[in-house]
Amino acid sequence: KTTTTKTTTGEVYHYVSNDGKTKFEAIYDADKGTAAVKNVTTGKTYDMKNVPSGSGSKYQDKDGNFFWTHQGGFDFGKGDKTEISGKEVK
Repeated sequence: KTTTTKTTTGEVYHYVSNDGKTKFEAIYDADKGTAAVKNVTTGKTYDMKNVPSGSGSKYQDKDGNFFWTHQGGFDFGKGDKTEISGKEVK
């Protein structure tokens, strides 16, 4: 399923936190190097840009929030602090 946000168009990927309480949806646009990451639980959407990372794919917004995916897992947080970790749901 392809969806468009104000910055990003693409397939929707689904993620759930390890405790099952928080769900995220992410749409990646490789051509633009952007991601629209929505915290489905709170309804907040973060418009992020790709940033360098040691491994995986890391996206960050202008406020320092990040969404980092690696080998089927994810971390969401701000600055250098991870607030939520989990995995992709297929």
